[in-house]
Amino acid sequence: MSLGNLYRLLTVLVSNPYPESNNAFYQKLMKNWFLALSISCFTVGYSQDWREGIAFLPASITPEYCVQLDATQAVGEWYQIDISALTFENQAAAEKAFWSRSNNLVAFQVKLDENKAYAKIYLDRTQVPHDIIWWNEYLASICPTE
Repeated sequence: MSLGNLYRLLTVLVSNPYPESNNAFYQKLMKNWFLALSISCFTVGYSQDWREGIAFLPASITPEYCVQLDATQAVGEWYQIDISALTFENQAAAEKAFWSRSNNLVAFQVKLDENKAYAKIYLDRTQVPHDIIWWNEYLASICPTE
């Protein structure tokens, strides 16, 4: 539904089809109903977990935060990393550790409460396709040097 059609619908709903009733009360009732409907539609549409329907491949991480993809499988786009062996103060610290290594070729999301991190490998952003060995070498090159 376009924004113009939505506006026309709201205008019709807010206008009083029953002139004998209290116009202000009817308008307020319809505005509140429309607001509640809009919020519930927005919430239902965006409350799904972004991970649904994704087949994650396994990856590992060292105590130095070096991510390595499972070399026994072909390279894929999505990886799940068990971070239970790492210690983070809170979600923000975990995000900082991973997001500082996110770039044009790889991005990370962290769910500290689940002890999981997720890596998105952007296979289409290299000039030529690369295999799992190249990607693991690349990930090793962005490991922290401290």
